[in-house]
Amino acid sequence: MANGLDVTSRMPAALRPPAEGKRSRWLPASALEFVGCVECRMTLAEYEALPDDAKVELFDAEAGRAWRVAEAATAPHEHPLAMFASFVERIAMVRGAPILLGRSAGLQLLDVDRAQVRAMHPDEMVFLDPESEMRIGSEYAWQAEQEHPDVVLEVDNTTDVRRNKLLVYADWGFPELWVEVPEAYSPSRPRGRRPGLTIYVLEDGEYRESSESRAFPGLKAEEAHRVLNERTPSPETTALASRVGRALGLREGTGPEDDPLLREQRAEGRAVQRAEGRAEGRAEGRAEGRAVIVREVLRVRGLTVSAEFPADLPLADQTVLEQASPGAVAAAAVSAGSVAGFLRRLRRAEDS
Repeated sequence: MANGLDVTSRMPAALRPPAEGKRSRWLPASALEFVGCVECRMTLAEYEALPDDAKVELFDAEAGRAWRVAEAATAPHEHPLAMFASFVERIAMVRGAPILLGRSAGLQLLDVDRAQVRAMHPDEMVFLDPESEMRIGSEYAWQAEQEHPDVVLEVDNTTDVRRNKLLVYADWGFPELWVEVPEAYSPSRPRGRRPGLTIYVLEDGEYRESSESRAFPGLKAEEAHRVLNERTPSPETTALASRVGRALGLREGTGPEDDPLLREQRAEGRAVQRAEGRAEGRAEGRAEGRAVIVREVLRVRGLTVSAEFPADLPLADQTVLEQASPGAVAAAAVSAGSVAGFLRRLRRAEDS
């Protein structure tokens, strides 16, 4: 209270102290176990000077420590992330609204004085509303009411986030976390980590396992695992992306026609269909015109022509008739003694 005013009530939510009844401190680094990581001393200045591709699982300024992934990223770790990005892009197109991925962005947890105290680097983050990422940035204030990524994805190839980052994400209030253990084997994978994808949803400050995603309606954990481990997107994955995208669009009032690329492709497809229809109509018109010539000439000459002519002809003969000039058709009909003779003369005329 200053000059009789409640200063904290006018502070932005991200700056306010924890509400009464909330824990005043976060989970200490000493309570975490970083499997597959190397612990090292690190100051805030050293952390901020790291290159963007530095694999830091957690940096803790108070402890002066960082935990870095012991092994460089390999294909078994990176491939599921690429397949996930492709899958989300397909969902976004059918949904008719963009979905932002924030893989390169780190996350920073700040105390009430805006001092950075902890930082992590997820493997991937999903923002169903791209503008929310702009509102969030990468900074989260301890115990403040704020937006979060809709989904955070972690790939456990040589690590086990259940013993560290899972606890920290719950501490920060992230609503949904996916943990993928790839099908591709890695010799340094922690014992007991079997391939599969686990979806964790936050309830009452703690994660519980869920068979289905909340962010992506109708998407089950085993379906997501299959998608992330394909070599190329299968027809089943395409159908799955369409189903999830339509469910999101139905909820938000958007659809494929709202996606610029799909809208353009559909317009092009309709234009091609119209052109093909006109061409087919012209071809049918030419064929009927030539059939009229043959029927009339042969009828005048007292020769019999079936009512189904030329539909009763072999396909090759129908093609010859369609492609012949009216003059060639008339000349063959005038000199022929039968329909079969007409066709023989017409083929010779076309071959010469």
